Amino acid sequence: MLRWEIHDVKFTGERRTCLARLDYGQKWIVSDVNMTTRTFRDFIRRLAQYASAQSIEVKYMYDGEQQTEQDTVLLRLENYREQRNGYDFQRVLKAYGISINSFWNTARS
Repeated sequence: MLRWEIHDVKFTGERRTCLARLDYGQKWIVSDVNMTTRTFRDFIRRLAQYASAQSIEVKYMYDGEQQTEQDTVLLRLENYREQRNGYDFQRVLKAYGISINSFWNTARS
């Protein structure tokens, strides 16, 4: 079962920049500017399923401050957007350090 750690994030229709990480990794995924918090939650849940993650941590990004450790890597979803098909899950997972082969095996089943 997937465990969520939510730091006062409200998954409503508002557009606020959020950060999320899987299994307490050092990389944080940053929501896209056109995403609502609800859309980001759904995106991260799907990504976590493909990655076989056990936990998701989500928090807001305040005033452009990352609110994370100094040496943290931020993966901005805007860099993984395709023109017609939404986001490139394969590239996001690869950048996060998750095996592409395990992703495709999970996606096909």
